[in-house]
Amino acid sequence: DSIGGPFPVTSHRCHHKQKHCPAVLPGGGLPATPLLFHPHTKGSQILMDLSHKAVKRQASFCNAITFSNRPVLIYEQVRLKITKKQCCWSGALRLGFTSKDPSRIHPDSLPKYACPDLVSQSGFWAKALPEEFANEGNIIAFWVDKKGRVFHRINDSAVMLFFSGVRTADPLWALVDVYGLTRGVQLLDSELVLPDCLRPRSFTALRRPSLRREADDARLSVSLCDLNVPGADSDEAAPASGDILGLVVNADGELHLSHNGAAAGMQLCVDASQPLWMLFGLHGTITQIRILGSTILAERGIPSLPCSPASTPTSPSALGSRLSDPLLSTCSSGPLGSSAGGTAPNSPVSLPESPVTPGLGQWSDECTICYEHAVDTVIYTCGHMCLCYACGLRLKKALHACCPICRRPIKDIIKTYRSS
Repeated sequence: DSIGGPFPVTSHRCHHKQKHCPAVLPGGGLPATPLLFHPHTKGSQILMDLSHKAVKRQASFCNAITFSNRPVLIYEQVRLKITKKQCCWSGALRLGFTSKDPSRIHPDSLPKYACPDLVSQSGFWAKALPEEFANEGNIIAFWVDKKGRVFHRINDSAVMLFFSGVRTADPLWALVDVYGLTRGVQLLDSELVLPDCLRPRSFTALRRPSLRREADDARLSVSLCDLNVPGADSDEAAPASGDILGLVVNADGELHLSHNGAAAGMQLCVDASQPLWMLFGLHGTITQIRILGSTILAERGIPSLPCSPASTPTSPSALGSRLSDPLLSTCSSGPLGSSAGGTAPNSPVSLPESPVTPGLGQWSDECTICYEHAVDTVIYTCGHMCLCYACGLRLKKALHACCPICRRPIKDIIKTYRSS
């Protein structure tokens, strides 16, 4: 059976018998207690529903180890349905068993990763599921036989040998690490399989994926040359002098880009469960950048609100608080945004009293976009005066044009003339 082709729609058949495998052992049955997730022993990023059948990783790509609430039987299939996938990460589910009672494991002692951290300890066995099997809607069943061999099956495909070496003399609990691109799973009713159906002449052998996360699996930074900007030529960087780039990290850790007010899509993923600072590196043709300010973006359908800079310049943005309410998180300019030449957005609860940006002191005559021409244009309706007329015209034509200072929508621009 080839793992590269599509999964067959028919149910699995034994290789040595022309009949369907019974789902339950003769004379045996499942325990009266249903197989659920353990309610207490779980990773710090795991969110569990009230039925203890569905779990979701709320942020990051790790810290999502879970266990079953009771020991599983030999030949009892642990059946999982993948309910959520986040494609910007790499790696997928880690599945296995443990002889350690999860009730005696303190949640704070759980490592970030099942592989290799947990499996390096005695009494834990797990392996990574290949990424091509970790699609939303797929049903993964895995179980252990009396010889300590672990098998798995994807949907109705053929049974495949996963790994071996599990010690079956002690009770075993199921281990599931909701890792990487797998964001959520749901436990389905477990089933028993007939041992006689597990004696084919040969099982499909999967390639052995690395148990360690490769350094280049996750992109932790993005180059301006790599930005996915609509309409950009492949031979040259899309951003040009005077362009305005907006970067925002949502609660799922996805970093989204806007280019001159137009959405340019997701660029990469970051671990939003940790404090984050913005990092800038100038290279290539980019020799100068300026931070215009920051805003808090609300959920879809709610207009964005500007945000005042944090009082402590070295404090990270509290991205973790966005999980409950995206409008409750803080935003900070940081040391780079607190320079004398920078600008700060207005408070979300009050209109600006003056078009002059607070904290700048003497008004600058330099256009905040091109840094070449003198400021001679007022933005309507906010009243800020920070652009030359040429840059103002170009900014006004952009989709969702907004003021570089307060981020309010631009309805018009007015050229001004100063008396000599």
